[in-house]
Amino acid sequence: MMLFPHHMDKASSVSLLLLGDRRKPGGRGSIPFLSSHGEAYQAKKPRLYLIQGELIDLTGDPLMAAVVWQLVFWSQRVSDFELFVAEEKRGALQDRSSSPFYHGWFSKPAQELLAETMLRTTLSTLHRYLDFFVEQSWVQRRTHPQNKGDETIQYRVSLRKVCVDLQNHGYSRPGFATYGVL
Repeated sequence: MMLFPHHMDKASSVSLLLLGDRRKPGGRGSIPFLSSHGEAYQAKKPRLYLIQGELIDLTGDPLMAAVVWQLVFWSQRVSDFELFVAEEKRGALQDRSSSPFYHGWFSKPAQELLAETMLRTTLSTLHRYLDFFVEQSWVQRRTHPQNKGDETIQYRVSLRKVCVDLQNHGYSRPGFATYGVL
């Protein structure tokens, strides 16, 4: 009979190593059950990350698609989101390079971005992805404008540019359309 971790309370004498479970107890997001020695053991909850096909077509790479989607995710959670969307709408009417953007900026350390996307790439690879997004005008980056000593990088996603480029690939993002960015 094959035993799985959720059956461990019924058959705790089976070694966890036989089940291939080498995780450390007590991790964040874990589920408790008994080990073969009777002590409580915390197994991590399974995580799922979906990569959208249209972003793979847009970026040409599933790993890049995961990163750009994570940046879009955070751009939709900025505290000044309504002002950000209004700025994106105005940006459609004017030259983006001559007009500075004030809203929609967020900070996201590279290590956190890697952890959130569950990518197993190096930091230099992630920075190459970010450079590519900047070249495509999907993302802008800057250091803090008021605090010159702060080296933290801030990002701003051009929802309009991402939307337009997706449309050029034959896709539409209904969520973006509801913002009225296009």
